Amino acid sequence: MGDKMNVNNKTADFINLLLSPDFDSWMDGPARSLSDAMGYSLKFDGSSDVSNPENGTDYTLEEIQEAVGGLVQIVSTKYNDDKILVVNEEGLIHNLPLNWRATELAGQPIVGNALLTRDGCIK
Repeated sequence: MGDKMNVNNKTADFINLLLSPDFDSWMDGPARSLSDAMGYSLKFDGSSDVSNPENGTDYTLEEIQEAVGGLVQIVSTKYNDDKILVVNEEGLIHNLPLNWRATELAGQPIVGNALLTRDGCIK
């Protein structure tokens, strides 16, 4: 019973986040343009931070592994543009929490922290 209640609470939290006015302004601004950064670190708690590679041009494997907390997987965004999401490849295995912003961008469930950047910014 406790697990079922926990899932229902997570679902309700996710729906509330999607319906918040904050979500639309974020989707129309930084998430779509990447105008003021090389990328954005999208935290599963709903926060996001500007993320720029240390060398100023492209992310190293170590930088993206640190950003997502483990092994990496590249996921296209649902907008078919030049942006990609870097996610934790083992997020589901480790039962990481749902990342609602990354989920919306990918058009599929994404768990754990993610990095939104342009295709070609990873070497």
